[in-house]
Amino acid sequence: MVGRVPGFYAIYVGGDFVGTRLSFKLHERVAEAKIGEALSPLFKAFAAERLAGEEFGHFCTRLGAEALQALI
Repeated sequence: MVGRVPGFYAIYVGGDFVGTRLSFKLHERVAEAKIGEALSPLFKAFAAERLAGEEFGHFCTRLGAEALQALI
């Protein structure tokens, strides 16, 4: 999450911890109070559809921005 203006954040997903893959923007302006609501469908899908040993960033990259946006 990246702060853009006070109280709002852009949400980026799909990166990895070693820095070999950058995140992509999923949401531009999410109110601080709505961050959990915005991420909940992604985490539910990750729990239900991830491949064995797949990390969240890999999952997001595999599904892609369009499919993830359709979840939210």
